[in-house]
Amino acid sequence: MDKNEHYHSEGTDDRNLPETPFNYTNNDKVINHFNEGFRLYNEGKYDAAITEFDEAIKKERRNESAHYYKAASLYKLGQPDRAVEAIKHAISLDEISLKEHNTRKENDRAEEVKEQLGKAYQLKGSILMELGRKSEAADCLSKVYEYCPRLVAENPEFDEKYVRGLVGAILSYLGVGVYRKEDPAPAAGNGGSSGDDRKDVVEEDGVTLDEYKKAYQHAKERLDEYIKIKPFDVDALFLKAQVILDSVELEKKVTREEDLNEAKLALNKAIGFDSTHAPAHGLLGFIYQYKSPNLPGLALDSFNKAIAMFEDRLSKIDSTSHGGQWTQFDNITNKIPSWKDWDYITLRIYLASTIMAKSVSLASDGKEREARENLEEAEKIHFDNFQRTSTTDDIHYVNVRLAYADNFLRKSLVDLSLAQINFLSRLNENVMIKLDEAEKQIDMGIRFIEDLQKDLTAGKIRYISTRQIVSIKTDKMNFIYLKEHIRRSRTGFRNGQNPSFIQ
Repeated sequence: MDKNEHYHSEGTDDRNLPETPFNYTNNDKVINHFNEGFRLYNEGKYDAAITEFDEAIKKERRNESAHYYKAASLYKLGQPDRAVEAIKHAISLDEISLKEHNTRKENDRAEEVKEQLGKAYQLKGSILMELGRKSEAADCLSKVYEYCPRLVAENPEFDEKYVRGLVGAILSYLGVGVYRKEDPAPAAGNGGSSGDDRKDVVEEDGVTLDEYKKAYQHAKERLDEYIKIKPFDVDALFLKAQVILDSVELEKKVTREEDLNEAKLALNKAIGFDSTHAPAHGLLGFIYQYKSPNLPGLALDSFNKAIAMFEDRLSKIDSTSHGGQWTQFDNITNKIPSWKDWDYITLRIYLASTIMAKSVSLASDGKEREARENLEEAEKIHFDNFQRTSTTDDIHYVNVRLAYADNFLRKSLVDLSLAQINFLSRLNENVMIKLDEAEKQIDMGIRFIEDLQKDLTAGKIRYISTRQIVSIKTDKMNFIYLKEHIRRSRTGFRNGQNPSFIQ
């Protein structure tokens, strides 16, 4: 293939280039070089065109048009890295011009420059998309809406390209892209294979949580943009709620009503559009558990619906299907990944976790026997998943072990709920037994997480994602936090105080 015919469909769409060059200069030599470059560009002679554009730039460095068409030519030649640098110059110059025209109240010229900016940002977004820098691409494509809405209206393909950029950005910020251990570790806000050019915040023992909090906020902002365009995408609404709750967990703000209410609203919308969305029902149950631990009826209703739907889905798919929740990350489309594409192990992880959560609500309702039965059922599923993913080469290895660690956390919460009930019933001896059992489960969970950390540090785990690294760190923090809470509750109880066993 001739290098001048190099780029494929992600390349520059010439329909969106100006029909005539937007070039405002009085320098005849600059005009001559630019016009010759523009002619060569239209003939597909991109190398020769670049030479002419460079001559124009030498004589007038502030010539935005020459920088723009140099970037477009480089992109056509399959040189996106150089193209990005060229288009940055064009955008910078256009932004300076826009500011000057606005200051002088030259409204007509300002509108012309805004249109140029829109086209420049579209080109930059296309280039960044090709480079895999999807978060930055989404930023650029959003600028096209701001500066040049006419371009969007006239290009029916633009929304899809923008949406695809948003999807890539969302998954990138969440760090869900699974990468192999031998690959470079991704930063928070960089989903492994997405290639975003961001500061590396991965440490030897995990990820800087402050950076990950910021990444979560960016992900939520992008989800809000995505949902404006696709308001009926139930998986996006579910993911938004999940991101909010994960942010709450990182910030330790479980009592922030506005966060919980926003997540609840997103989930209710998702369920309104698709009443069979099992993960949305399950997550809604968690919110009811957060908001009203002493009124378990709503949570139980949501958990029961989710469990029935997960079991129905599992009955319809191949038990040998393998892949995971996020393994389609490299194949970014214009849609948030659907839970109906989850494989057998991933669905069983969610099923077991939902049953475990249900057991906590049953314990809060005083139904100890049923709570224990649910714990036993969930533990069987977790153990089966554990057996199916026995090697560190398995892509599910980390998620299955994180879910198993959650097993100990839920058992501890069940015992704390029962301790609360025994305290209210003045069964003081039972209170101490339940507190001791809760702490025992926490200690087992901490050891389990520490073993997982050792595997990670030793390089034994082949597949890992930034999101999973963060989960390992936050899970350990949660176990330590709960252990301290149990100790305070025990001390308060011994001193005759009215301790709060559940927080």
